[in-house]
Amino acid sequence: MKIILASKSPRRRELLSQIGLEFECMASEKQEEITSHIPSEIVEHLSVQKAEDICAQMEQEQSEEEILIIGADTIVVKENQVLGKPKDREDAKKMLKALSGASHSVWTGVTLIYLKEGKKKKRTFSEETKVTMYSITNDEIDEYVAGGEPDDKAGSYAIQGQGAKFIKKIDGDYNNVVGLPVARVYHEIQKITAEKKEEIMEDIPDTMPDVKWYDKAVFYHIYPLGLCGSAHENTGVPESHFDKLKEWALHAKKIGCTAIYIGPLFESVGHGYETTDYKMVDQRIGTNEDFKEFVQLCHDNGVRVVVDGVFNHTGREFFAFKDIQKNREQSRYKDWYCNVNFYGNNEYNDGFSYENWGGYNLLAKLNVWNPEVKNYLFDVVRFWVNEFDIDGIRLDAADVLDMGFMSELRNVTRELKQDFWLMGEVIHGDYGRWANDGRLNSVTNYELHKGLYSGHNDHNYFEIAHTINRLNNLTQGIKLYTFVDNHDVSRIHSKLNNKEHIYDVTMLLYTVPGIPSVYYGSEFAIDGNKEKGSDWNLRPCLELADYEDYYEENELLQLIMKLGQLKKKYRELTDGTYEQLVLTNRQYAFARRLEHSEIIVALNNDDNSASMEIPIQNYPNMQTESLIGEEEFSVKDGKLQVQLPANRGVIIYVAEA
Repeated sequence: MKIILASKSPRRRELLSQIGLEFECMASEKQEEITSHIPSEIVEHLSVQKAEDICAQMEQEQSEEEILIIGADTIVVKENQVLGKPKDREDAKKMLKALSGASHSVWTGVTLIYLKEGKKKKRTFSEETKVTMYSITNDEIDEYVAGGEPDDKAGSYAIQGQGAKFIKKIDGDYNNVVGLPVARVYHEIQKITAEKKEEIMEDIPDTMPDVKWYDKAVFYHIYPLGLCGSAHENTGVPESHFDKLKEWALHAKKIGCTAIYIGPLFESVGHGYETTDYKMVDQRIGTNEDFKEFVQLCHDNGVRVVVDGVFNHTGREFFAFKDIQKNREQSRYKDWYCNVNFYGNNEYNDGFSYENWGGYNLLAKLNVWNPEVKNYLFDVVRFWVNEFDIDGIRLDAADVLDMGFMSELRNVTRELKQDFWLMGEVIHGDYGRWANDGRLNSVTNYELHKGLYSGHNDHNYFEIAHTINRLNNLTQGIKLYTFVDNHDVSRIHSKLNNKEHIYDVTMLLYTVPGIPSVYYGSEFAIDGNKEKGSDWNLRPCLELADYEDYYEENELLQLIMKLGQLKKKYRELTDGTYEQLVLTNRQYAFARRLEHSEIIVALNNDDNSASMEIPIQNYPNMQTESLIGEEEFSVKDGKLQVQLPANRGVIIYVAEA
């Protein structure tokens, strides 16, 4: 294999030589372009530019040779300011004065491009090392600069050579400071050049035919207006996106999901929750016939379909609300909404006021105590089941819906389908009030959602363990809808301070009691935060083609696919009782236990590896198997002894032979 280092840095050449690789250097002459202010994105983007420039040259030569290209770039960041290469010695003096007596970060981005038999693989990552410097006097700076080292970029930052005496502390990989985290590079080279596996997903038969489909499901959550890039405002112009949605449905199956929650889906004005017509698919997505075909495709592939039921409120364009605007006190629909007051007014100058959801008059609250309204909504549900053959409904704003209405709805859906699933959006409170045998099958687990990211950001597994124990006591066996992000909250990759924690978080999502759900795009670790009060950044338009290499190359997606397999194969992860085994701030182990077997999950959120001794059941003729994790383990004196890698976990099966 021919290896090319896309850099002229003598430091990088020296570091790469240390890991025993033979390579040649070809410096990229492409003009650097910076389009971000985030350090990790800057160095990754610059490393991609360098590697892609050399890659284009290699592809033009049409060589049949196996080629690996390594592009890298390094920046120094102090207090969110990027310090570039000094223009001259005076500039170098200014830079050293800025770094004197303070801490700064050194970021290096690396891109690997692997060319073989006309195919191309790419892997990009970045590393941060924090550097603290002693105070440097002006005389020391002048002497150092006069020595000529600042003419070299690394030397100008006083991080090597004669300038090393100014360094007080380095947190992280020193090689990263010099310009190339070679240990990480070596491991990433092994991954990218590894032979592709013939089978991505083992076809596992259903091992739990006696368990209701929703209790053993893994959900894939799609916000269709965002994923499809639909117009943000409904102007009446039809769009057609179900071909794309079918591709994503097959992707969901491919990664191990057995159900899709898709919504909001029906005709609305803007974001989808201000419903205009409950019996018409939003024309910005497609037609009723398109959706019927979508559901059939899903069912043919063993995937269930759940839609949004927005029954707490309607939009102002809904026929009943428009009739009130027109006929006021004489409207036969004036009692369809809560607290309609014809002596009041609102920002739309309707000449009346009404109760809304969340303070937004865009969302007028329905009076579900009115028998006419109830019967209308129940008829809508019958229409959805009879017309589209849906398998369940996620009730929007269930925490402010009438409990009696939801109990009656449960009876209606039972008559339509015995295994129909009702799940409610509930933020806070005793989830058991909503999720029980007489009302909803499940509710959203916002409490654990918060613990999963804050427990890792604070290195506090006690928070997560306490949350699980509390919820288990409240719900008494009801399985909650568990998620790490959705269309209303920031992406998990954005919320985590240490991005490496995403693997432990994902492992918890699939292994704690509950029904796991993956929000579209988060299997690729995309970022997303609310911007200026808008949620659209949480709901981006994505194309599967942009992630086609992830099935074989992306660690997170590989983990999700493996966890999907385990969820389908091992009953312990659905029906096993939860038992906490080991708990510290940074290490955590628990079991999902059946009568003659258990699955042990052990996690480490520390930046260093950790040893754990985990008590297990003393089964006769015990058999053990590592399901996730390549670390060796042993059983001694009734304890499982395992070495956990930094910021990773293991899953081990233990059973009676």
